[in-house]
Amino acid sequence: METAVKTLDVRKVSPFERPNLLFPAISALAAGETLEIINDHDPSHLSMLLESQSPGQYQVMTTEYPDRWVAHITKTMHETDKKQQVKDLIKELHGGGDPAKLKEKGKDILNSISHTDIALIEQELIREGTTVDEIRKLCDVHLEMMRDSIVKNRIEVHAPHPIHTLMEEHQVILGNLKKLKELTETFKSKKNFKRLETELAELKEVSHELIEAEKHHQREEDVIFPAIEKQGVVEPPEIMRQEHVEFRRRKEALYKLAQNAETLSYEEFIAKLTDHGLFIAKELDSHIYKEDNILYQLALQVVPKGEWDEIKRRCDEIGYCCFTPQG
Repeated sequence: METAVKTLDVRKVSPFERPNLLFPAISALAAGETLEIINDHDPSHLSMLLESQSPGQYQVMTTEYPDRWVAHITKTMHETDKKQQVKDLIKELHGGGDPAKLKEKGKDILNSISHTDIALIEQELIREGTTVDEIRKLCDVHLEMMRDSIVKNRIEVHAPHPIHTLMEEHQVILGNLKKLKELTETFKSKKNFKRLETELAELKEVSHELIEAEKHHQREEDVIFPAIEKQGVVEPPEIMRQEHVEFRRRKEALYKLAQNAETLSYEEFIAKLTDHGLFIAKELDSHIYKEDNILYQLALQVVPKGEWDEIKRRCDEIGYCCFTPQG
């Protein structure tokens, strides 16, 4: 959360009365809050006193100015505090809170907590009664709030690691999604199928490659997701599985539409293409971002390194897509 700072100027307070003001104010600090104390002499003895009485609970920074001393005393925020504050943010979002305001409110805490912890917090919320579908609706906002943290804590892997292969395949899929969006906009700008032979052929190719991504999803569902679930992290993979179900339905509908386009009226074709094409282009792009930056990163953190050779062997058994990069 944004750090709250309270100020207490004790320069005009009798030295005998200062403890009666200082210590209640310090004790009242919530996790992450800071008390700024303005004094007429060096207050660094407070640091030693607090450390002796409350070890590890406060951070003290003292600065000397020509006419005063200033001490900033911050109540340390422990991991349990951070997790509770993230939970509170998610609940506020669920309750209809303004995403922009909540993003600003939570930027500090979300930059200090890993995306693995975010996934585990969502798992706890689901166990407490929040539905998987409700968590899915919140994912885009969570990701935007976590963006800086994700980049900072990223783990990189290289070929032939299974995660590297999946991410390389994602790059090809993203190219197809960009093409699908462009084709959809092109078709929407026309009134009939005349002089759209090239675009129809491209739509058939793109829809075919999206269908051909099935082995990619199978490796995730049969190998990667169970490896994560084995470590006790169940809900995040389940969210991705549920999204796969909807994508399969949409991709099959898009493929059939491309193959039979000219048997429909142009208006009916455009309506279905807009429905399925734009949904896939937008939602699958978001899904890939979540997998690349949260689920795969989660896998790299929780799955023991010694298990990845066996995971690679099982992925090899399932096989790869027609567009899987070599090597």
